[in-house]
Order: sequence, then C-alpha cells, then structure tokens
Amino acid sequence: MTPARKKLILSTIVFLLVIAAVLRISESSGAAQSPTPTPAMNEIDMIGFPDMMVAPVLPENPTQADYGRQVYYYVCMTCHGNLGQGLTQEWIDEWGEDNSCWQSKCHASNHPPEGFELPRSIPPVSSSTILNKYGSALVLHDFIRAAMPWHAPSSLSEEEYWQITAYLMALNGFNPGTEPLNNERAANIVFGSEAQKDSSPTVPAMTLSTRAKVAIAIGGLFILAAFLRGFLRKKSA
Repeated sequence: MTPARKKLILSTIVFLLVIAAVLRISESSGAAQSPTPTPAMNEIDMIGFPDMMVAPVLPENPTQADYGRQVYYYVCMTCHGNLGQGLTQEWIDEWGEDNSCWQSKCHASNHPPEGFELPRSIPPVSSSTILNKYGSALVLHDFIRAAMPWHAPSSLSEEEYWQITAYLMALNGFNPGTEPLNNERAANIVFGSEAQKDSSPTVPAMTLSTRAKVAIAIGGLFILAAFLRGFLRKKSA
C-alpha cells in the first residue's frame, strides 16, 4: 500500500470519527435543552364538585387554577352548576325545597331592593368548544370581569378574576400551566385547534448545535475532497 493510499484511508477514518462525535454531542445537548413539560393537571381536582356540599380544599402548593376553583365554588357554582353544566333542571333539582329561585320576592321581578332577578336560562361554562368562543385567555378574562357575577359585575378583585380564568381553562381541559396568568401571558394563550395549529411552526427552527453539526460535517467533506483530489492527481501523474 502506497503512502498516499494510507494517508487517504487514515483521513477518512478520522473524518468519520469526528462526524460520529459531533452527532453524539449534538444529541446529548439537544436532550439537555429540551423544555421541561408543563406538569399535568390533576384531572380529579378540576372536574368540578361532584358533592356540592363539600368545599374545595387547597393542595399543598396551590396554583392559580386551584384558587380559582375555590372562587368558583363560592361565587359561580350556584348558577353555573357544580360541573360547569349551567342551570339545568337536574342541577335545580339538587337544591330540594330551595330550588325555586323565581318565587315571589326572591329572585323574581319583585325582588327586594338589595336583590336581583335571576335569568331563567344560564349557560354552561364547560363544553368541548366553549373556549374557542373567546379566542384567547385574555378575552375570556376580560369578559368574565366585565359581566360576572351576574348580580354584581366587576365586584371581584383582579386577582380573583385571573384565578377564575385559570380554573375555567382547566375545567375545559386547557392546562393554564403553573405560571400565573396576566395580561401579557393571557394574550399569547390562544384557544381553538386551528389557531393553535397556525401558531406552531411546521418546521423546527435550526438550533445552534444543529448549525455546528452541519458546519463541521461540511468542513470535513471539504477536507476529504481535498485529499481525494490530491491522491488522484498524484496517481495520474
């Protein structure tokens, strides 16, 4: 075997080893840089209140949605239902003798001055498409703050309105995450499958490690090509 051929074989082996090392380093760094997934919601805690007489208890490390669940129980559940189903006949029947809110001088048109007239149709706040109606978490929050509670709109604190927003997201299967909602973050949380699809890039962005890998591979190819060219020239001479 001629010295030129030995040199060519050696350079090829070195090139392949370099590429293998680059690939391994890139894969390990990519795994290390992978974002930590948002902890899954406790689905049992977020389905509502199967027993309406049992008030919710905060977990050890409560999230904004956990606090919102408490607010919902005390402020919203009577009208919107223990499961977010709205004022259905089944929910009305749960109240037994006290189930007629429209009796005279209660929540009828002749209610006391400090009272209010209750609508006979109260919509659900939990369904497969209800979040899509609002488009984003910010719009949902702004609507709740402007319109709820029915008898005293905007009477809750700003913190409580954000808590309710987070809970309703969780109740409808949309994980609000552990970071508290605010105007900026809520504006970037878009509901609806199409909107989510549009906001997700179809082609992953090239990371720095990928660029480095490509650059080294191309450089190695140029080196190998130079050796081959020199070898062929020497052989032809």
